[in-house]
Amino acid sequence: MSQKSSLVKTPQCVPRVLTSDSVYQDILSIGNATNFQESFLFIDNATNQLHFQIRGIGTRAQSTTTVTDGQWHHVAVVHDGSTNIQLYIDGIADGSATTTDFNNINITGTGARIGTQSTNLQEFFNGQIDEVRIWNDARTAAEIRDNMNIALEGQDANLVAAYSFDRDATGSTGTVLNEQGTTALNGTRTNGATVEKSETAPVNEMPKPLGGVTGDVLSLDGSNDYLEVPDSVLNNRSTGTIEAWVFLNNTSETITAKQHDGGLQRRRQFWRRCR
Repeated sequence: MSQKSSLVKTPQCVPRVLTSDSVYQDILSIGNATNFQESFLFIDNATNQLHFQIRGIGTRAQSTTTVTDGQWHHVAVVHDGSTNIQLYIDGIADGSATTTDFNNINITGTGARIGTQSTNLQEFFNGQIDEVRIWNDARTAAEIRDNMNIALEGQDANLVAAYSFDRDATGSTGTVLNEQGTTALNGTRTNGATVEKSETAPVNEMPKPLGGVTGDVLSLDGSNDYLEVPDSVLNNRSTGTIEAWVFLNNTSETITAKQHDGGLQRRRQFWRRCR
């Protein structure tokens, strides 16, 4: 593993007010549109909070902290293989849910996507995503904190997929490497999803000649772009962890999860992405 540089800049952005009919924004969604077989990790635009939900289960985990403040935030969700779901924001436990229905989770199906729903092209993410990691074990709080600020190198135990974007060609076309090493789990940029350089990337591997750091991130415009990844990343797993760094252009957007309540028009604060 290589240690992250301590110099991380915060984007300076100017807010503007827009209206939108999107209720949520998804970071990662896996599975098909069948009860207990589709998962969502997302932000609710009405509350600006992180959520995780399984289709068909009314109980959802919800954070108390908001993540739409114009800062990078590390988010994670852990399922212990039993009745518990735990959310983390910036390495701190923040929001959980417990129900015996979680014992019925059986993620299978037709898709897995970063930046939108896995089965329906809606709830698009508007912002930047970095260091998406999917594990087949229930990571502890210490493991999440110890690893969230460093670049992973090689095949870590229980790591299923990792998308850092630092070894991918910049631009809106081409493969995104699964740095865990299983090439069958490489991702595909779709509808203009762009890998780009960012001086504010939270985990950086490339020193700049005059000091500071730079890294690559996945940039999504909230219109119709996303990263397609094989749905086998979490298929048939009863225990698992999903984590990522996120920066939302909109101060009221989602990441990955859902319980739809229709096409409501909401007035929200929108942040211009800065580099």
